[in-house]
Amino acid sequence: LESAHICALGSGAAVSETLKNLVLPNIHKFTIIDDATVSEVDDGNNFFVSEDDIGKPRGEVVRKNLLEMNPWDEKNRIGVQGIFINKNPGKAVEEGLEKFKKYQVVIATEISEHNMLKLSTF
Repeated sequence: LESAHICALGSGAAVSETLKNLVLPNIHKFTIIDDATVSEVDDGNNFFVSEDDIGKPRGEVVRKNLLEMNPWDEKNRIGVQGIFINKNPGKAVEEGLEKFKKYQVVIATEISEHNMLKLSTF
């Protein structure tokens, strides 16, 4: 787990909670791919966003808040690294699956059934 790189397609409440449970025990790195902005609905159901975040890129807000729980310490090379890519998760899958080879786990909650099936056969 300490060397894993996890990809999250989307940054809604389910993904945020899943990533939290991986960040706390010290996964190496995670990448969030999402183009959603924080909404009032997110403020009501996602622990990692607040009312002040409404309108901001949700994946970036979630990334920042997750890293506060276990930040990367370059000197000691411990903690968790987080990356945010502002892209529609479905489009990321449609553009090709080769880029997903670098991840040990891909978590996908906000893509179409077609793209989910495409990703699951990879």
